[in-house]
Amino acid sequence: MGINIDDILKAAVRVGASDIHVGTGRHPIFRVEGKLMPVKNAPKLTVDDVKSMAYSMMNPAQREKFENLFEMDLAYSISGLSRFRVNIFQQRGSLSIAIRSIPFNILNFQSLHLPPVMEKIAGEERGL
Repeated sequence: MGINIDDILKAAVRVGASDIHVGTGRHPIFRVEGKLMPVKNAPKLTVDDVKSMAYSMMNPAQREKFENLFEMDLAYSISGLSRFRVNIFQQRGSLSIAIRSIPFNILNFQSLHLPPVMEKIAGEERGL
């Protein structure tokens, strides 16, 4: 296999992708600013590529569960880079992976340019 999941995820974080889609017979796809962008400089992925990527993110218990249910949700992280929410599933008879990037740095209210009242509401103990 010429490409691994960490290489794809590092490239995704570099370009600011929020989501990464990996499937058999196609290039990885990044969602950047709401637009889907095939990663043309990456190879089209084979069945073995996608399976290897999926299994590399799962621990033995998750692999066993996946082999019974054909779906797995998990958390994955690359130290110092980002965390990811991962869904591995069967689609039209082949394996696919949908990944959402969850940055380590959470923006504060000022960085999000939210009105001050939003911070007050978020701090309420029992909701509105």
